[in-house]
Amino acid sequence: MNGIKNTIENPAGLPAGPEENWKPIPGFPGYLASDLGQLRGRKGGILAQQIDEHGYHRITLRDARGRSRTRFVHNVILEAFVSLRPAKLDGCHNDGDQDNNALTNLRWDTRSANTYDKVRHGTHNYGSRNRCDWGHEYTEFNTQMAKVSGGSGRRYRRCRACNAAGATVWYAGKHGEQLDFQQVADGKFETFRAEHEARLREDAQQLAEGQKRQAVAA
Repeated sequence: MNGIKNTIENPAGLPAGPEENWKPIPGFPGYLASDLGQLRGRKGGILAQQIDEHGYHRITLRDARGRSRTRFVHNVILEAFVSLRPAKLDGCHNDGDQDNNALTNLRWDTRSANTYDKVRHGTHNYGSRNRCDWGHEYTEFNTQMAKVSGGSGRRYRRCRACNAAGATVWYAGKHGEQLDFQQVADGKFETFRAEHEARLREDAQQLAEGQKRQAVAA
């Protein structure tokens, strides 16, 4: 697999014991996942995990039809213990440590929440700053990741409200209308906040429905 840096036998660094719980992995008969982040193969042995170029643990399993499937380990753990992956949600690490795939450190959450986690844990540029120059918080709903020009592939964090306000003010100026940037940006921030809260309510309802379907199927 491209970008693999190394393999490890026991990602949790802990021996199997009575405190380690195992459950079948949906869609992959004979495989087991533990709540400490380990996986067992069909012959009962602990499976070696691969680490990709982004630091995420991956594993290659064979499905019921014998086809090889490479999956993120954190998603496998969540699917075994919580639910199948809900639509539009990602597997997230609560502490930002991609090596910690214990169930207690994982959750299903939105893509924007996953990005905000990276900012909060300092894995993006200027991660220690919590406000833009115009005073808007780098919240989950107000953080955008943009590419640095020049083709380096690096990314930086920017204020979504200010970015949107800049376009609005520029367009108004072209048509002879002068707008106050701070006022426009503050309004954008509040709009994005309201939209985010509405999405959270929708995601929570969707997750509850998915868990209900999973319970019925079981």
